[in-house]
Amino acid sequence: MGTQDEHLQKCLALYKLVPMEMVRYILELNMRACYTARPQPIQLNKHVLGALVVERLGGLLVSMPDGLYALKGGEATRINTMWPEKMKGEFTSLNFIEFRGGFLLVDEVNNVVRFVSEDTCTVVAGGGKGFRDGDGGVAMFQMPNSIVRVGVDRFVVSDKKNNALRTLEYKAGVWDVGTLAGDSNPLLKDGQGDDARFWRPAGLCYDETQECLYVADSMNSAVRKVDLVGNVTTLVGGITDSIDGPPGVAAFCNPSGVCLEGENLLVLDVNTSRVRCVNKYSGNVETVNGNSQGRGHAKFERLSVIVGREGFACSYIFDRRGSEVELFKMQRGMREKDWTSGNV
Repeated sequence: MGTQDEHLQKCLALYKLVPMEMVRYILELNMRACYTARPQPIQLNKHVLGALVVERLGGLLVSMPDGLYALKGGEATRINTMWPEKMKGEFTSLNFIEFRGGFLLVDEVNNVVRFVSEDTCTVVAGGGKGFRDGDGGVAMFQMPNSIVRVGVDRFVVSDKKNNALRTLEYKAGVWDVGTLAGDSNPLLKDGQGDDARFWRPAGLCYDETQECLYVADSMNSAVRKVDLVGNVTTLVGGITDSIDGPPGVAAFCNPSGVCLEGENLLVLDVNTSRVRCVNKYSGNVETVNGNSQGRGHAKFERLSVIVGREGFACSYIFDRRGSEVELFKMQRGMREKDWTSGNV
């Protein structure tokens, strides 16, 4: 019989190569222990870099300075990924996304997009600080903040300090970067392509049914809607305050994260430490967590990351509390449970 590590590697290989349904079946039958082999406690503190919900394993991947950790059933297992020494504690990534046996991450501090797997970490686009389209080797970003998939090999990145949404596409072994919408000049303006304006766009989510993006436009205190040819409209917001209600009345204060749950968007309103719910059709806003007490409600201190995907029954929210990070599991915007606080 093989060692625990050998079983774990087999499990991870299956996770990458076989269909989702088959992996779920195998895990449920006889490989559950392999996935959680050698679990260890990890401290969820200010060094948490990002997170990804992984549907096929029913858990959560968390990026820490020494690699990727899988959280499941109250236990943590480090997937054998190590960042280069120069990156430890230096880069941040609000989210990352699966791609061809590994993950794409936005490296905000170093202004690049990286591909990481169990044994590699490479830059696929960006270098230096600036605003330039082109192939990955010459393209430039300025504080890329979030990434979502909008096609098989096509992605959109919120380029925060360039006040733009950038496209990242893999074609015949080459990465190509373009600009979907926005310009370097900060403003709140609807329009198409570089005629539209953002001001520090942050969190993104993609709506497959509507084929559009929703953007937490942080300094404009607005939620924007963008289609795949770059047409930008303001769904709600544009006034800095914390007010519920319909468009024209509702207001945000530095929204930084957005997640789609069915017909609603969950928005992290950072400066008020609240979670707001926005109907994607009407734009009506309701505060669902952050200012109430009692069952199903949570009081936050410093909201930082929200992860989820349409079709999920729940989302996950990171809240930085002093030197620690508390992780909440949410369902329909309401707290289902504290996934972990401090040690996993």
